[in-house]
Amino acid sequence: MTDINPFASPRSSRRPAPLARPTKAYKAILAGFAVDFGGSFLTGFVLSIVQMIVLVQTGHPASSVGQILSNAPWHSPFRLLGTVLGCGLSVLGGFVCARLARRLEFRLVAMECCISMGLGLLMAPNHHDLLYWIGMITLNIACSMLGAWLGRRRNLSETALQSFPEEPAD
Repeated sequence: MTDINPFASPRSSRRPAPLARPTKAYKAILAGFAVDFGGSFLTGFVLSIVQMIVLVQTGHPASSVGQILSNAPWHSPFRLLGTVLGCGLSVLGGFVCARLARRLEFRLVAMECCISMGLGLLMAPNHHDLLYWIGMITLNIACSMLGAWLGRRRNLSETALQSFPEEPAD
């Protein structure tokens, strides 16, 4: 008769994959920046083109489309959609930075966030009031830090899985 326990968990001879090595800090920051800022820039560009097409199709003269786009209120549908997509890309940028770094996640994502916001503020039009910019900066920081938290949580869970002792062989 065999001594196989039908209630025991199955055993595997496969070992878990080794943990990936941490990436250099500047590479993690640049990758997070590329996702956050580059993705937000491309999203804004595509949304502007779509909004231009919609305005021209609804009968607005082509000469006034640029003025309408630059003076659109923050609560217009295209601006809100851009804000939501930008927040998602900020979360993803923070996550990418944290996952690649695998150490000092919050500090490196804060650096990536500062670079992204600084360049964004330099490129942004200045016709909005101060309260709008304070809200957008706060939202960007919160989204980036959420990405850092998710990345750190994932990094820690992988580390915890690797630290379990091997079961003794029969």
